Amino acid sequence: MNNAHHILPATCFKKSMTELSDEKKTYIDNCKLVTPWNINHVNNMIGLPHLRALILYAQDNAELSGKETGYIAERMNSFKNRTGKAQREAMLAKLNATTPMGHPVHLPVSWGHTPYNHAVTGQIKTQIWDPLEENKKEHKINPQTVEAALQKLEGKFFRLLTLRGSRATLENWERRRNPDDNYWYERFTMHSGARPLG
Repeated sequence: MNNAHHILPATCFKKSMTELSDEKKTYIDNCKLVTPWNINHVNNMIGLPHLRALILYAQDNAELSGKETGYIAERMNSFKNRTGKAQREAMLAKLNATTPMGHPVHLPVSWGHTPYNHAVTGQIKTQIWDPLEENKKEHKINPQTVEAALQKLEGKFFRLLTLRGSRATLENWERRRNPDDNYWYERFTMHSGARPLG
């Protein structure tokens, strides 16, 4: 029930170059070819749960009555209509072996993936590509320097996801029942600015 999430997603690399000149894009592409960094390396990967996993795990562990309302009820009912009891029990067995709590929701993307991607895209441009232009003028390109910058960015966004995930607890999940807590879901999102309930 976890999805593989690239800490620095491939789409962010592409989007970070959209406003650059063709000459700069070619130069960056050449730098990428000689830089010893792999987007699928273990340091750039993290398992993050699907919302369905969180709902099932919370229901099973908190022994909820099933009387959900609003957005969560819609998601749960949609899932129940597409799956049988045996399939749901098999999924719960997997979830109980590895809890989805302690991690932000990966999918649907409205739980923060889109603003997360925007943040990563901006950082790739300012922290990786912009310095390349300065180094190009001085003929100082070093593939290991680019790799180190990418690894530093991996670490930064890994820490961001880990910090946000630390708020994804069963106790905070129960806050959805509080009619005065209109932003309870933010404790489960990948980035601020998510609007999953709208």
